[in-house]
Amino acid sequence: MKAIIMAGGEGTRLRPLTCNRPKPMIPVINRPVIEYAVNLLKQYSITDITISLFYLPENVVNYFGDGTFWDVTIDYSIEEIPLGTAGGVKLALKDYDETFIVLSGDGIYDFNLHDIINFHKKNNSLVTIALTHVPDPIEYGVVITRDDGTIERFLEKPSWGEVFSDTVNTGLYIIEPEIMERFVPKNEKFDFSYDLFPLLQKNNIPIYGYIADSYWCDIGNLDAYRKVHQDILSGIVKINFPGKKIGENIWAGNDVEIHPDAKITGPVVLGNYVKIKKGAEVSEYSVIGDNTVIHENASVRRSVVLHNTIIGTKTEIRGAIIGKRNVIEDTVSIYEGAVISDDCQIGNNAKIASGIRIWPEKVIDQGTQLNSDLIWGKTEKKILFSSEGIYGSFNIKITPEFAAKLGSAIGAFLGKNKKVIVSRDTTRASRLIKRALTAGLLSMGVEVYDLEIASIPINKYSVVYENADLGIYVQISPHTDLQFNLIRIFNKKGFELNNVERRKIENIFFRGDYSRSSAFEVGRLYYPTHNVESYVMFVSNFVNKEIIAKRQFNVIVDCFYGATTHIFPSLLAAFSCTATVLRGQIREFNSTEEIRNESRDSINGVKNLAKLNNEIGVIVGPHGEQLTVVDEEGNILQWDDITTLLGILFVKYRKVKELCIPVISSSRLETIAKEKNVIVKRVAKTLVFEDEFSIFSKNSKTVYPHSIYDYDPMIAFLLLLELVAREEKKLSDIRRALPDSNMYHIVLPCPVDAKAMVMREIASTADGHMELIDGVRVVHDDGWILILPDTILPSVHVYCEGITDEARDKIIDDYSIRIKKITAKFA
Repeated sequence: MKAIIMAGGEGTRLRPLTCNRPKPMIPVINRPVIEYAVNLLKQYSITDITISLFYLPENVVNYFGDGTFWDVTIDYSIEEIPLGTAGGVKLALKDYDETFIVLSGDGIYDFNLHDIINFHKKNNSLVTIALTHVPDPIEYGVVITRDDGTIERFLEKPSWGEVFSDTVNTGLYIIEPEIMERFVPKNEKFDFSYDLFPLLQKNNIPIYGYIADSYWCDIGNLDAYRKVHQDILSGIVKINFPGKKIGENIWAGNDVEIHPDAKITGPVVLGNYVKIKKGAEVSEYSVIGDNTVIHENASVRRSVVLHNTIIGTKTEIRGAIIGKRNVIEDTVSIYEGAVISDDCQIGNNAKIASGIRIWPEKVIDQGTQLNSDLIWGKTEKKILFSSEGIYGSFNIKITPEFAAKLGSAIGAFLGKNKKVIVSRDTTRASRLIKRALTAGLLSMGVEVYDLEIASIPINKYSVVYENADLGIYVQISPHTDLQFNLIRIFNKKGFELNNVERRKIENIFFRGDYSRSSAFEVGRLYYPTHNVESYVMFVSNFVNKEIIAKRQFNVIVDCFYGATTHIFPSLLAAFSCTATVLRGQIREFNSTEEIRNESRDSINGVKNLAKLNNEIGVIVGPHGEQLTVVDEEGNILQWDDITTLLGILFVKYRKVKELCIPVISSSRLETIAKEKNVIVKRVAKTLVFEDEFSIFSKNSKTVYPHSIYDYDPMIAFLLLLELVAREEKKLSDIRRALPDSNMYHIVLPCPVDAKAMVMREIASTADGHMELIDGVRVVHDDGWILILPDTILPSVHVYCEGITDEARDKIIDDYSIRIKKITAKFA
C-alpha cells in the first residue's frame, strides 16, 4: 500500500515557530513531527511514501532524502500553487491505481493502522476516515456516524452552538483510487473536508468512519504544541524516546554531560551533546534539544528548548518554548507561555513576560522588560561592536563564515596594501576564528602579520613597531564556559577604535557591497620573528633598567598558562630579576570550572610563596591584560593601590607637572600630589590619545598612570619594581604608608530607559560642586560621589569617598534613595 503524507501547511497559528520551517518540521521530543508519521507507517510495513509539499519544501526534502535512513522509500510532490488537501494528494498519486492511505504530517497518531485498513476492506469502503473523540471539537471537523459505521453528517470547525458530537476527523484516510479519479479535479484547489466529502454524500457514496480509541493530537496551535509534549512525557502516547533512559523518566542522547551538582527531575528528554553545568536545574516536562548548553545555576521547567541554544548563568525559563540557535544570556527570566523563535539574542537581565512571542533574528537589549510581541522591530541589530569589541557565541554568532566576512569588511575599510597585526589566545576556537578572519583580510589585498599566540600588550606594541594600520586579537571569554569569542581591534597607536571607525566597519559589514580584489591582488601573510626582542628594548627606554637591576629582585611569576608565557619571564630576566615561574607552559582550558579551580590555586599559591619567601608575586591573566600583584606579606594590591603607586613614582622621581587620573580613582593621589605642587586632573575612564605612546614618553610632563596599566600591565609592574628599588623599601611597607581611603563602590539596578533620567535628575539637583567628565561627579565638603551608568548592563555604578566612614555612608544613602525613586517610575 502506498502512503501520502500531507505536509504543505504553513502553520500560521504556530508562528513564530513556523517562520523558518514548515509546520510538519516542528520538532516534537527533538524529532520533526512528520517523522512520527513516517515511523508509524514503517511500523505497519507501509514503506512506499510520497510527501506532498508546498511551503518551504526544501526543509523536508533535505531532512528525509530518499528515506533510506528510515528503511522506507520516499519521493516528493511539490505544489507550485496551493491545491488544497485533496488536490495535493491527487497530484502526488500520479498514476497510482491501488488503495492508498493519507495522513497528516503535522499530527501525532498512535493508531493501529492494520485495524483501520481491515475495517476499510471489510466494509468494501471507497473512503474511510479515522475518527476519535476529543473534549474540545470546535477546532476540527465534527462527525456523526450511523450504527453500520457510515458517516451521517459532517461539519467542519463548528461554533459551540453547532456542535452535535465530540467525534472528529483526524485527517487519516484510506481511499480507493477511483474516488480521486472521478471526483477530484486535476490541478485545481480541492479540499477533502470542504469539497470532496460533501460531494460524495451528495452523490450517495457512503463514507465510513473508524473510531480509534488511541491517542491523536493535531498540532494546530501553540497550546497543542505544549500539550503534545506533556502527553508524550506523561506516557499517554506510546513512542520510542530518543536516546537511552538514564534515570527515572529521564532520557538522554549521545555524549550528554551532566555535572554532578546539576539537578534533573523527570520526565525530561535531553538531546545529543547537551551540557548541564554545575547547579543547573532541568525539571519535569522539559525537552532540551541537541547541542544545548545550560550554564551554572540556570533553571528550565516545563519548557521546550530546541537545538543549539545557549542558556546563561542564573537564567530562569518557565513554561516557555525556545527555538533553535538562540543565545539567552545571564539572569534572564522567561515566563509561562512565552515563545522565542530561532536565532534570537536575549541580553543579560532581560525579562520576557507571559505569553509574549518573539519572531526570528531579534536582539533584546540587556535589562529589557518585554511586555508585547516583537515581530518587526530590531531584526538583526546593526551593531557589531560592544564596549570591549566584537562579542558573540562561538560557532553560533562568531562562525568561520562571520569571521571571514568581518575580515573582508575590515579590509575594505582599510583599503589595499595596508598592514594588520593578528594574534590570539591559547584556545583552538580562537585559532579557527583568527584564521578565517585572516583569510578575509588577505582576500581584500591586506598584508597580515600573524604573531600566532601573543598577548594583547604584544599585539598593541607590534602594531606600532611594524608600522601597521590595525591590530586584531581573538580570544575566548573565560566567564561564559568558553563558549563566547571576543575580537578586539586596535588602531595604529594600539588603542581601541573610536566610535567613528567602528561605525564605518559596521556599515561596510552589513552593507556588504565593497569591491573584491583580483587573484593577483591577494595580500601576503607573514610570521614576524623579532617583535619580542624589540619589545624588551622599548620597555628599557621607559623603565629604568639600571635601578631595577641593582636591586636584583626575586619575583614569583604565575603566567596562568596564557599568552604571556613566552614574554613576561624573559622581560623580567632582561631587568636582572630572578623569576620563579609557575604555570609557565602554553595550555588550553576546557571549562570554566577548571579556570576557577586554577585561579583559586594560583592566588593561594602565589600569596603563600610570597609570604614564605618574602618576595613580590605577580599573576598575569591569560591575555596579558589583567595583573594581580602580591606584596611580600601575601597581601593583594587593588587597582587603586597600583595606580596610586605609579603616580608616586612619576610625582617623586620623574618630576611630572600634571597627573591625569580617572574619575573612579580615590583621592589618595590628589593628597600626595598636592604636597609636591603637582596638578591632578580628573579624566574619563577610557581615553584615546592623539600622539603615539604619549603615555610611554620618559620626558612627558603629563602622565596617565591608569592608562599605563590599562595599555600594558607588564610595563606597569616593572614601574612598580622601579619605585620599590628607588624607595629602598619593601612593597608592603610602601603600600602601608599610602594615605587611607574609604572609597566604596556599589551597583544599583537601573532600567536602560531610566539611565538618562537618572543622570539628568542627579545633575539638576546636585547640592555640591558638580563635574561632568564621565558620569556625574558631585564634590561635597565632607566627600564626593560619582554616578556612572553601566555601558551594557541595566545598572548604574556609584563610587563614593568621605572624610569619615559616617560621612561617606550618609552620602551614599542619600543618592541611592534618589536613584531608587527615579527608577521606581520605570518598574
